[in-house]
Amino acid sequence: MGLRHRIGVVALVAVSVLVGTRPVEAIQYGEPDNGAHPYVGGMVFEVNGTQYVGCSGTLIGSTTFLTAAHCAPDETARLAGVTFADVFVQGESSVFSARRGFVANPGYDGTAATDVAVILLDKAPRVGLGALPEIGLLDALLPSTESGNQERTLTAVGYGTTGLDRGSGESPNFVYPDVRMRAENTITGLDPSLVQTTAAPGTGGGTCYGDSGGPFFVSGTNVVVATTITGTNPNCGGADINLRVDTAAVQSFLAGYL
Repeated sequence: MGLRHRIGVVALVAVSVLVGTRPVEAIQYGEPDNGAHPYVGGMVFEVNGTQYVGCSGTLIGSTTFLTAAHCAPDETARLAGVTFADVFVQGESSVFSARRGFVANPGYDGTAATDVAVILLDKAPRVGLGALPEIGLLDALLPSTESGNQERTLTAVGYGTTGLDRGSGESPNFVYPDVRMRAENTITGLDPSLVQTTAAPGTGGGTCYGDSGGPFFVSGTNVVVATTITGTNPNCGGADINLRVDTAAVQSFLAGYL
């Protein structure tokens, strides 16, 4: 079974609070990133000689790539490295090797609240960096009735499926163009570890299979406030459930690799 589908099975048990779940996350109903976030990359897996982008993430240090723990490679799907190409094409796009390894949060217990990892690249890609947020930043962005604290948008970026192909006359299948995409989302819920965002087509789109580990930026900035973990609908039309990066627990783990 391909990694994209295997990851989905793992993510079914990943969310601990907020709402019911769907399998993991790519940006659907969004638009091509076209170089706007060059430090967002895709994890390139290889199965029987075929390479594809299976998860997403952000370069947050010269050789430190932030992603999700449930994106771990295995004996079937080998991690070939990380690409930062706008469109990944096997044999043509640059892939930065990661022989230094995939390092999951040692506290990862299968829940979304602990689902963070880093990949240690062999050399610096020199594509710029995403920035970590101040602790508690999302609390200040949560919409409220207070003056000056209205709805704020987050920009989701990632590789993977752009939606379902319903035109073949057969059962619809998810389409995976391996293109870096982005979509604007709003915050709809918050707890101490997770943030819920909009994902439906009518609200600008959101993440889906293949986006796991990818960033949510404060719109217009390079500040990564969350990473994609899972969602509420198997067809990716509900809400997204994302790990907050603005917590002491996540940043304590990351500090050891920066």
